[in-house]
Amino acid sequence: MNDLPLETSIREESQRVIRALREKEAFEIERMEENCETEIEGFRTKIEEDTRSRILQELSRLENRAILERRKLKTRIIEDFIAHTVEEAVNDLRKSPGYKDFLRETVLDATGRIEGKTMVLLKGEDLVFEKELLDVLKASGRNPDIAIREDDTIVWGGCIVPDEKGGRIFNGTIERVYFRKSRSIRREVMRILRQKGLVD
Repeated sequence: MNDLPLETSIREESQRVIRALREKEAFEIERMEENCETEIEGFRTKIEEDTRSRILQELSRLENRAILERRKLKTRIIEDFIAHTVEEAVNDLRKSPGYKDFLRETVLDATGRIEGKTMVLLKGEDLVFEKELLDVLKASGRNPDIAIREDDTIVWGGCIVPDEKGGRIFNGTIERVYFRKSRSIRREVMRILRQKGLVD
């Protein structure tokens, strides 16, 4: 049985509409895929740029930290060098004949400023000079009421002479001398190290 022209026309129109819809659907899908790929590519590019920027930022931070740590290390090395050098110098000073003269003059100066009972405090190792110091003090005609005792707070040497009556303390320790001269010692050490090209 043959289709009627109306049915044929409807069928053809339906097929044409279905084809058009399929073509439109395929075009929309293709367009959506292209948009999606463009968005994905844009997102990927942005992530790469953000990541690159973050990496550069972190590298810069690490470089700055490394520079700071290197400076700290240099400073620690220089401070250790200065401390070691000062320690050696103090040990050499204590072994030299001039140390006994320094101790005698420091004790004479401090005790000469105090009236009445006086206590001279020395590093334990310096008590070997006790008799000699007492003899020198007696010969100088200074205050005869003087006692010498050990003070374990004196690390390098010298003396501490408290003046209880006058409310003063005469600090003639090597530590005190070093403290007063430490800036100029550091400057001199840095000058020498720069001169030798060992520091910037």
